[in-house]
Amino acid sequence: MVCFNRFGWLGLLILALLVPVFIPGPALGANGFIVYGVQNNLNMGNPGESTYRDLYINMGSRNGIKVGSVVDVFRTAPTYDLVNKKLLKEVSFKIAKAKVIHVEDEVAIARLTQMNPPEQTPVAIPNAVMVGDPVRVGQ
Repeated sequence: MVCFNRFGWLGLLILALLVPVFIPGPALGANGFIVYGVQNNLNMGNPGESTYRDLYINMGSRNGIKVGSVVDVFRTAPTYDLVNKKLLKEVSFKIAKAKVIHVEDEVAIARLTQMNPPEQTPVAIPNAVMVGDPVRVGQ
């Protein structure tokens, strides 16, 4: 409270602006591979037309990915203990599966083939693949 007594509210405001604040970015998977882009085709409403969602992933042929490979997409979420008021750990769970349709040295494009059903997935908002979601080669 020395700052407050000596400099008043203005001093506290300046101090707050000078103290660095850490805001974490998207969590990387253990292997560092993530979805870095998501694209949807535009459905014009023609009979038989399908809507596709493509995932841009920062793993490619250098990482052993080939056209036809299956990748699993995960969601990470922090768990917070409301009783003890502390962050417990970050949990990771599978939310989707995608099949690789294009590969280059360091990137791949995978088409979303399946979202996990709600009864097998913890609540993940939004219920969609997002930029920053970790990716691993499927089994």
